[in-house]
Amino acid sequence: MDVSNVLGNAPRHVKQIISGPYSYPAGTIGFAKDVGSRLSLSEVSITDEEEFELIAIFELDVKEDMLNMDSHVHGGCFMLLIDYCTAMAIQPHILAATGSPAPAVSQTLSAVHHYPAGLGERLRIICRSGRPVNGIYTAQAEFWSVDHHRVVATGTHVNMKPSRRNDAKSKM
Repeated sequence: MDVSNVLGNAPRHVKQIISGPYSYPAGTIGFAKDVGSRLSLSEVSITDEEEFELIAIFELDVKEDMLNMDSHVHGGCFMLLIDYCTAMAIQPHILAATGSPAPAVSQTLSAVHHYPAGLGERLRIICRSGRPVNGIYTAQAEFWSVDHHRVVATGTHVNMKPSRRNDAKSKM
């Protein structure tokens, strides 16, 4: 993806890591692929060089496939976006720690809904991530309604490196 229009002080390679959409197998259908493909990365900044604190800002217009029966963004759609956007904001930290992009396993994913967001609203998703601690990666997301100038939802995502098959056997 071309990141020449992405604002912020992060190096180009960091912007490219974050801009890379998740890949879906050919023929995949469903709202996750459709919603995720409409995300637009607008800014990536490193706010603290020493701690490698990063802010990634995405934007998205609310479409019908994101709505619940009350015509507001469905809670499940917010969870998808929290997962998707924060995972992308965590990837540069994984790359810095391991030397290559790598999968991470979600430990927790949580959301708080503050106000409803409806059809046609423009959402600005501000994700913050920081240096991992003991292999644990965390990121927070704030969903701002550009139209109403308020936070509509917030979320937190905690990830870790997956264990290798030979690392440990289940004790269950």
